Amino acid sequence: MAALIIESKNPSNLKVLAAMTKQLGDTVKAVNIEDIEDMIFGDMMTKAKTGKFVTKQELLKKLRSAK
Repeated sequence: MAALIIESKNPSNLKVLAAMTKQLGDTVKAVNIEDIEDMIFGDMMTKAKTGKFVTKQELLKKLRSAK
């Protein structure tokens, strides 16, 4: 599956594009900026995944030292 995100300041342009997409037989999903941020954050977490587990104390220590 592939996806395309189009950002526009003109809502009527988005309506036209959504209608064309539906006419072509594809689906349209509206997302807000928070949804996009969540997707990017999830992707970052996946890329940083190491498979290692740390204790709560180790995590808090690392967070405090990042200031």
